[in-house]
Amino acid sequence: ADRLWYDVVTERDELHCIFAYTYEDVLREGQDIEFPRPFFNTVLGRLRYTFHDVHELALDFTYTVDRGGRRVPSLSGGDVYLEPSYTWRPTAQWTVRASIGVAEGPRDSFWGTFTENDRVLVEVKWSF
Repeated sequence: ADRLWYDVVTERDELHCIFAYTYEDVLREGQDIEFPRPFFNTVLGRLRYTFHDVHELALDFTYTVDRGGRRVPSLSGGDVYLEPSYTWRPTAQWTVRASIGVAEGPRDSFWGTFTENDRVLVEVKWSF
């Protein structure tokens, strides 16, 4: 699902929501999976709010609902990756972005293997 709203709070602002669901079906039982599947039964999305044409707040997320047959009962027990970010565009050529990527989940899950590897990103971009 993809939805865009204009003039939500003030003039010239916009709210953009993207949500997707992925599912993978195993055709042959008993076949070993060589690596953890990050999108086995997963909800993905992005919320982005842009205001005054130069500021943007965003939240990207990935939440695994089912980890290979083991149901995850609540958000607190799931396999999740969150990345909130702030972007500032002072001119048409310059962009500054800061974000934090946080991965959480059980040790035997895809995002759980990255639990101790959260990241902070600061990006400065000049376009010509």
